[in-house]
Amino acid sequence: MPLAAKDQAGTPKVASPSPRTQPRLIVAISVDQFSSQLFKLYRNDFTGGFNRLAQGTVFATGYQAQAATETCPGHSTILTGSWPWRSGIIANNWFNMKAERGDKKVYCAEDESVPGSNSENYTVSPVHLKMPTLGDRIKEAKTGGISVAVSGKDRAAVMMGGKTPDDIWWWGGRGYVSYKGVTAPKSVTDLNARLDVMLESSVNPAAAHARCAPLVKPVVLSSQQTVGTEPLPTEAGDAKGFRALTAFDQSTLDLAIGLVEERSLGGDDKTDVLAVSLSATDYIGHSVGPLGPEMCTHLMALDKALGDFFEKLDARGTDYVVVLTADHGGLDIPERDAPPTIPPSARVKESLQPGPLGLDVAADLKVDDFLIASEGPTGDVYVAKDVPAAPETSIVTALRKRILDSGQGEAVFSRAEIEATQRPVTPPDTWSPIERVAVNYDAERSGDAYVVLKPNITPISDVSGYIATHGSVWDYDRQVPILFWGQGIEAAERNEAIATVDILPTLASLIALPITPGSIDGTCVRLRPETGNNCR
Repeated sequence: MPLAAKDQAGTPKVASPSPRTQPRLIVAISVDQFSSQLFKLYRNDFTGGFNRLAQGTVFATGYQAQAATETCPGHSTILTGSWPWRSGIIANNWFNMKAERGDKKVYCAEDESVPGSNSENYTVSPVHLKMPTLGDRIKEAKTGGISVAVSGKDRAAVMMGGKTPDDIWWWGGRGYVSYKGVTAPKSVTDLNARLDVMLESSVNPAAAHARCAPLVKPVVLSSQQTVGTEPLPTEAGDAKGFRALTAFDQSTLDLAIGLVEERSLGGDDKTDVLAVSLSATDYIGHSVGPLGPEMCTHLMALDKALGDFFEKLDARGTDYVVVLTADHGGLDIPERDAPPTIPPSARVKESLQPGPLGLDVAADLKVDDFLIASEGPTGDVYVAKDVPAAPETSIVTALRKRILDSGQGEAVFSRAEIEATQRPVTPPDTWSPIERVAVNYDAERSGDAYVVLKPNITPISDVSGYIATHGSVWDYDRQVPILFWGQGIEAAERNEAIATVDILPTLASLIALPITPGSIDGTCVRLRPETGNNCR
């Protein structure tokens, strides 16, 4: 029996219309890799936008509860109210071993049916997203509302904007771009012109902040790489390095406010949606780790930038509400001089990377064929189906033995084990690792096994590129803040373990947008005092 048929999740609580005045603009913000740990660490130092949102309803420890704590699945949960098992967005990349093209890897936001495309050279598309976003639902309801999505990453914009946005823009390498054939409005062309001039010169990082000075402790990773220092300016023309500066997020916020003004979002009695994903935090986290002075400096500056953004919205006199969360958290580098973790932090052994591991599994089974495909040492693994000397079950058994014998493996779940697992109905802080995998499982797209490394293992062996990451089933990657702010939303510190899938039904309740019972995974969250409970 397929897993979906055995689902015991029941019917999510769906809000009834609220008698209160509906907001004219919903602003949904994702700060990429902004973990609960970072929010709590710097909360008392924020004085701008983060501080404003902290005066609303605060879930300091919310959950991106699925196993794949990555950008694409994380963003897909926020405005669809659905786990990957429903949305189909199981990872940033997955494999289609039956694909006719040579590249079997599939990017989450590509249309692989485009001739000549591959997972690196792709046409951006929402075709893989199986569930509607908030903007899609507003369009379907024919309310007359406008839907806009902007981001520093194409996949983030697509997964928050959905299939029917009026405007969708993402960073294209040197400016903001959209789908082929879309004419850029004046606010976008003007911003791109300014960015083009800016990138011709060196771009400065955010100014040093006193809060971050004690964190300056150089960590030497190699003769070419030292982290733990104050961030440096980019070299002239370095558009890639620009992505790890606050100026990058500032440009996304400038894009957002430009579209608000040009499209007059929130300017009439129809509720509009603005989805904003800020990406610099993730680029910083990958490049230097999340717990150094570089991230601290950026977050202090981003706090101010968000404050300025909200003040511009205030000046328009629009009744708006905000939700801010993240697509995932992150794990700091094991080399930093920090309190020891249990179990101890370490980098994954090179033998567990897909290349060496594939050779070892083949050798164990005494075949010459390469038997597995995966993105890295953790997550979905796809096995060969056409090697008579190596049946699928034998490959998974050999894979499991290699992983567990390494001392760094926590578990290897087979497809059969995952399909036999009921999707959980309890709060996400109670889920077992295999339950986290179960809500991530799509029978068409998921692999034949799912590898879980032990906690605090960084799945990067080579430090010549990115040195830190996320993507695990563990709470340092799953826990994210979920902050609601706006007129009528109570100031409250809440301890319930809600999840990002609860955001959609909660926002829908504020605008009396009906959602069919049982069609999503999220549940409405109370944001107003009992006399005006939005979820009733």
